[in-house]
Amino acid sequence: IASDVGTSPTDGGVAQPLVPGARLADRYEVRAFLGAGAMGDVYRVLDTHLDEEVALKRLTGATQRSIDRFLREVKLSRRVTHRNVGRTYDLGTHGGVPFLTMEIIEGRALEEVLEEKGRLSESETRRIGGDVCRGLAAAHDAGVIHRDLKPSNVLRLDGARDGFVKVIDFGLSKDIATQQKTLTGPGETLGTPSYMAPEQVLAEEVDARTDVYGAGVLFYEMV
Repeated sequence: IASDVGTSPTDGGVAQPLVPGARLADRYEVRAFLGAGAMGDVYRVLDTHLDEEVALKRLTGATQRSIDRFLREVKLSRRVTHRNVGRTYDLGTHGGVPFLTMEIIEGRALEEVLEEKGRLSESETRRIGGDVCRGLAAAHDAGVIHRDLKPSNVLRLDGARDGFVKVIDFGLSKDIATQQKTLTGPGETLGTPSYMAPEQVLAEEVDARTDVYGAGVLFYEMV
């Protein structure tokens, strides 16, 4: 569901792990724990207003800086609506802890697929690469740069015709129009070094070409 999901939830003294049946904001009923990471924990929940399941991501142990970054992630992510991009729905707080809700995506990360297969066929690389490019193009058209494109942020859907994929986790996104860096200080960089363009490593201004560089590294890795 998100690239920072993977370990067990922990209690950092701020927010207790949620248990099945717990209810948030008088709307979301917890069904199952999905994972946890640096930004918080993620659960499968039932949206009782719409009677459908979504993923809910809490920002636990939050500082004001991380909350600001979290809110920015939501605002940018909600701009992008495309079949090849994971959708972000709602934003709220419960017990003083901010959360967002996202599309439930049943699938495997490209990272897992590459670990299993080693490399992909030309035809599979074309299908996945085409979907990644279409998702990035939609983000760029909405004025958003991803800045952290990597195999764990590309999900291949289970059972989908042609195995189409979705790009997820715009947590390091940047607004093209304002050129506002995502809450980094002077000389700070955010991203995954193996997939970062030179200007990103040097903490210089980035644009849509930064994502094109990340996509190139991703495609090279696939073949």
